[in-house]
Amino acid sequence: MKVILISTAVMPLPPFSYAGLERLVYQLADGLAKRGIETYLVAPTGTTPPNNVKFIDMGVSGWNNNEEQAFINYRSALERIIDKETVISDHSWQGYPYLLRIENPEIKITHTFHALQPWRQPKQKDIKEDFESGGWHFIGISKAQANKLSKLMNAPVTTIYNGVDDKEFKFYDGDRDDYLLFFGLINREKGVDNFIDIIGDKYKAKIAGEDSFITDINFVRTIMDYINRERPNIEYYGSVLHQEKILLMKRAFMMIYPFNPAWFEGFNLSIIEASMLGTPVLASENGATLELTEGLPDIFKAKPNNRILEMDLPTIIEELKSNYMYYSRKFRENAMRFTLDKMVENYIKYFEKVISE
Repeated sequence: MKVILISTAVMPLPPFSYAGLERLVYQLADGLAKRGIETYLVAPTGTTPPNNVKFIDMGVSGWNNNEEQAFINYRSALERIIDKETVISDHSWQGYPYLLRIENPEIKITHTFHALQPWRQPKQKDIKEDFESGGWHFIGISKAQANKLSKLMNAPVTTIYNGVDDKEFKFYDGDRDDYLLFFGLINREKGVDNFIDIIGDKYKAKIAGEDSFITDINFVRTIMDYINRERPNIEYYGSVLHQEKILLMKRAFMMIYPFNPAWFEGFNLSIIEASMLGTPVLASENGATLELTEGLPDIFKAKPNNRILEMDLPTIIEELKSNYMYYSRKFRENAMRFTLDKMVENYIKYFEKVISE
């Protein structure tokens, strides 16, 4: 079997800071190669591929919409190496590699959706007409997301959960600080403004996450200005390096994710990363969060909404203080349902199924 992994055109791999999708693609490539599978990685200029992974340069890199140009750049390279034992595993936002399959139905392509929205390019008309021929292989990163996408596209979507490297995110049983943490994209959808409202002036808190590769820089500036003026109890970090993220997570007393109710959370790697470190996480019920918290004691399962999350917070903090290590281990145990090794194995099984069809 030969697998060609296609990343986004946003940044070189491995990413140096927050980049959940891109980091997963890099780790999947590494995991496949370590299991003896011939693996290619299609990624932006500047990428350093894992050992024994062959690199195909997209020739572009940046936040702007570069995926059509990237496809033009790497298309001929793909056509030269594709054979009957090849699976293209596309993780791009817009799905241009499916143009290859439309022209040649024998080509095996899977597409993993890392958000709720089906791609907007290539032309939807081309895609929808080709549905009728069958042979499509769509992957969602949670059951909630896969079910929603299946209804939107009127096509079957398989679930393969994202995975976190439990060897990198080792259980931490050392000293904790007394701050509550928000870690995620600094935007309205992820609920950083809700986090600030919940924290108020009552708790010590820290905010970190990607604030450069986002669509609304003015929102970030508004958040920073407000914290500087009104919330001396909250420290704003913004974008941090990967190792800094791990340090912030493992020293936190607890992490909180009060999502915007209009947002649909497809998975959320940070919830699993923090949990794997043994850091308790509170999240509002949104998309996949019920799946991610399924194995936890009831008091910590995803809250129905942010109002209830805020009301329960004092009780939960006191409960944690009374038996922190017990709950810390429960979060680690729950997170181990979503390891990197399990994700790699599930992709391999799916690729083998696709090849055999």
